Amino acid sequence: MPGRLRLLIAFLIVAAAGVYLAGNGATSLWDRDEPRYAQCSRQMLQSGDWVVPRLYDEVRTAKPVFIYWCQAAAMKLLGDTAFAARLPSALAMPLTLAVFGAFAWRVAGPRRALWAVVVLATSAMVLISAKASLTDSVLLLWVTISQLCVYAMWRGRGTWGVVVLYVVTTGLAGLTKGPIVVGVQAMTVLGLFALGRTVSFRRAPASTDPPLLRPPGSAEVLSYHRDAPRPGSALPWMIAIKTLVALVLIAAVVGPWLYLVQQREPDFLRTSISHDVVGRVRSGLEKHSGPPGYYLVTIWLFFLPWSLLLPLAAVAAWKNRRLPLVRFATAAALGPWLMLEVVSTKLPHYMLPTYPWLALLVADAVVRCLRGQYSDLNAGAFRVAVSATAVALVLGGLALPLVSRHFGNPAGPALAVTAAGVVFAAALFVTVAMRRPGATLAALGAGTALLWIVGWTVFLPRAQFLRLSIRVADVLKREGATGAGQVMMMDYKEPTLAFYQGGTIRPSAAMALSNELVDRAPPWIVTTDAVWTAAPPDVRARLVEVARHKGVAYADEGRVVEVVVLRKGTKSPSP
Repeated sequence: MPGRLRLLIAFLIVAAAGVYLAGNGATSLWDRDEPRYAQCSRQMLQSGDWVVPRLYDEVRTAKPVFIYWCQAAAMKLLGDTAFAARLPSALAMPLTLAVFGAFAWRVAGPRRALWAVVVLATSAMVLISAKASLTDSVLLLWVTISQLCVYAMWRGRGTWGVVVLYVVTTGLAGLTKGPIVVGVQAMTVLGLFALGRTVSFRRAPASTDPPLLRPPGSAEVLSYHRDAPRPGSALPWMIAIKTLVALVLIAAVVGPWLYLVQQREPDFLRTSISHDVVGRVRSGLEKHSGPPGYYLVTIWLFFLPWSLLLPLAAVAAWKNRRLPLVRFATAAALGPWLMLEVVSTKLPHYMLPTYPWLALLVADAVVRCLRGQYSDLNAGAFRVAVSATAVALVLGGLALPLVSRHFGNPAGPALAVTAAGVVFAAALFVTVAMRRPGATLAALGAGTALLWIVGWTVFLPRAQFLRLSIRVADVLKREGATGAGQVMMMDYKEPTLAFYQGGTIRPSAAMALSNELVDRAPPWIVTTDAVWTAAPPDVRARLVEVARHKGVAYADEGRVVEVVVLRKGTKSPSP
């Protein structure tokens, strides 16, 4: 059985990698941040400056340099495309699954490892992050490994190898997204102290599954020799030496880039710390704010479909909080969670470092239920929640073709998603009716992956109303408007347009067309129909409408706009 489970976990990780890669080149970059990272990485590759990140004409201090290195390296191999920009994220997530799955296998046993991988691989925010050209997937890899090292040191297994791995991954996490990794680790340690003592260990009968996670009072309780503390391994002098070595190594990891960037851009670190770290804590940057409790609400959406099991996991974790791994997983989930609730700038993906540990707690609860320790998966509340999810899938699937037709899109691609949703819902209904909770949970994971892959390979590449920037950029490239100083965008200022146009387009703060603006404008202007219609007749006479496209400006609060491509002059260019 363990051999089959090992193969099954390996298959699931490979399958998840396929889902994370599918459709990445055919689907448009999303929102503001994806194209910003991609464009910054492209400029790094084009300029040859691998030290100072730049976006358009300005230094970009929003994040350290590591993600740009990854994306620029992928672009060097594959070209400066959306697929290359997303490749580091798509590869980092399966590595995280493999690392965390191996840890769960060793410490919690094959079954919990299997369910932890399934839950983590198919939770909504993991799927989003694995397919986005952002920092979060790569950061999750480094933070997860560093947290596993914290666990090993807490359990008295802080060997030199663990210390070196901890330092390197902590340094790489810092180079990816700054000091957030230190906050995650510190809050985890504080959570461990807050949760109190673990149980003591004693000899117990052998079992096929680690008894570390068995309920107190059982005949086989709480002996787990592979995870037991090692007496004498934490002598004070040895701790001091390892701490000193760790400080030297972390300086070696992050120091060279910090030195070089300070030499070339003396204001980079000061601005990054004051604005992008302190400012993020004190105020909501770029209108990304929310009250305390924000993540308590959003976790139900972004941990789907497994948020259905969070109440069960929370109860099981509290009942077994004195068991070492449960205690650590609870601390690693709740400690950073509380920290993020206090930070003023809030975005759902900030919670991602807690997802592996939430997945492990869910996996523990699932295994306990399937073994009959708890009956929650057969309870009416769980069946109602799953049935409601199935109904939502059907209703959402039926609405999607209507939305597509509203924008003039053919209904076929949307109907493919509808069909996948109906199959998913049918599997849930059938397994719930048969009272087979294991099959229901398997259907949750497989159905989520099915929806995601159909959406990214069939629907999104053909949803023209969501590809507005690509369509406008195609017009500009067809007309040869790709050089520096040739195009200006106003009102419609999507970063995706800048990326797909080639990165030379520049935004204008103006919100109205005037003769003075046209005098100093470049040969091409991209704006909205609202601005174009409101322009005075004498201004309109100086511009030629070349093309217009309608769609969703999803980086601008999702408003529906009609974008107009204008050329200065009185005669349309030849087709």
